[in-house]
Amino acid sequence: MNEHTLSRRLERVAAQVPAGARLADIGSDHGYLPVALVRRGVITAAVAGEVAETPFRAATRSVRENGLQHLIRVRLASGLAAIEPDEGITAISLCGMGGETIRDILEAGKARLSGQERLILQPNGGEQPLRQWLMDNGYRILHEELLHENRFYYEIIVAERTGPVTYTPEQLYFGPLNLQVRSPVFFAKWQRLLRLKQRTLAGFERALQGGLKIGFEHSSGRLAGSPLCWSNTWPLRADLHRALHRLGARLQFAPHTECFCPIFTHRPLHSVSPHRQLRACSQRPISCLCQANQ
Repeated sequence: MNEHTLSRRLERVAAQVPAGARLADIGSDHGYLPVALVRRGVITAAVAGEVAETPFRAATRSVRENGLQHLIRVRLASGLAAIEPDEGITAISLCGMGGETIRDILEAGKARLSGQERLILQPNGGEQPLRQWLMDNGYRILHEELLHENRFYYEIIVAERTGPVTYTPEQLYFGPLNLQVRSPVFFAKWQRLLRLKQRTLAGFERALQGGLKIGFEHSSGRLAGSPLCWSNTWPLRADLHRALHRLGARLQFAPHTECFCPIFTHRPLHSVSPHRQLRACSQRPISCLCQANQ
């Protein structure tokens, strides 16, 4: 992928940028999206914002090598701080980040939003909290798209501020327009996730049959488990650990015990990010780390 040939994901994002727009591409990485759109004559000007030095230099190089310094400004800045009030930005793209990260960037930079911009968002997961932010701030979702590329499913969400809007919990989770269209990719994504959940729950059932007691402690928001060794029942994987944490409210209570993270033994489960759990669990065997409080 380069500024001449975008990935399929970025091509679908590019298709949502209005003709003649002034684009702010936040988290621009190499700056491929704004460079490609300026070269095609789709947009009149752009800002490429990056918070990290290395991608900032890469975007600067892409703009310079294409001779577009007079049309694309590359800025080292956090989130929407890359946008100056007098630049007349009419479209903002945030792609390739978690939905929570995109939400936080929008929330932190609300003062720089005029309300006239089109938001073109491509979260890597975390779509529900992002849609929640859009609803809470009066943005109506105008377009949703789901695509499958390189083994991953990507969602594109396009929104504009229109005033109060209400979505149901189901619409926030799946996407209001995704639910209407129900494309083959939509079904493929959720059927895959359903199979993973079913596999997780089946493993949980095997663990229960093996004598493991596990519950959820409302007071601390932590999983609770008996001191029975996990490895004596079945090999606990990080994906199950995360699923149990999310499904904890549905589990039986065992408030007398507390389950500590299988890798970071001194830290409760909820204080260790799922990413760190997954990375660590892929490298080390699981041992008994459940400790009884009494």
